[in-house]
Amino acid sequence: FKNFDDERSYDDMLMTGTSRSQVYARPKVRALLWLLIICFFLTSNCLSVFETISIPLTFDQYNWDLFQNAILWTAIGVVSGASLLILGCLPLKLRDIPVLLVSLAILTASFILMVDIDKLSMWKFLLGTGLMSFMYPITTTEYSSIVTQIFGPTSKQGTYFSFFSSAGSLARIVGPIWSGIAYEKLSDIHDDNAKSVGVIFSIASGFIGLSFLITLALSRRIIYLLRYWRNVNRLSIYDPR
Repeated sequence: FKNFDDERSYDDMLMTGTSRSQVYARPKVRALLWLLIICFFLTSNCLSVFETISIPLTFDQYNWDLFQNAILWTAIGVVSGASLLILGCLPLKLRDIPVLLVSLAILTASFILMVDIDKLSMWKFLLGTGLMSFMYPITTTEYSSIVTQIFGPTSKQGTYFSFFSSAGSLARIVGPIWSGIAYEKLSDIHDDNAKSVGVIFSIASGFIGLSFLITLALSRRIIYLLRYWRNVNRLSIYDPR
């Protein structure tokens, strides 16, 4: 296990029956798990930002009323549900890292698309919203799936998964706070609120882009680790300690 990026290291562990507890003791494995938790926090943060900013945006730029916003959020819910149904139909070999990286890339693009919007570019807002609604549930589901598979039914699962869930909850608290404050401060500077929204969505896209880069850098390690546990279970030398 000296070379964490070397697949042969996992083969050696498989042959010697290395337990999960021994693998979790490795500093690089713990670092990988914490980085996944940070990525989940950054990604979850962005949905709460959109929830906070979208309604004042539609009021100011498009003169929407509450009924039109209700229709928008109903559509977001329908698209989000449909995305999870489609995710469940994908073959297992396309799940986890491949789907996660694609969804993060498109999710980043959806916020970038909404950076430069005005009263004449409602299509950018609607297209960005649609892409965000479809990709966000896939992204968070895949992060949860990867963390769950890495831990399996071990005593460590409850501890780390509580950190994982808390990161999502904290993101949904922090997101509305910073985006709301930023919107008010930037609105005092810019006459056009669309510019304020553009700055906030730029920051949000940067968060997701950072998550994409971290996940991409860790992708080979995650794939090897998941493959190792699957082989352990298949060969029935699984030790849940």
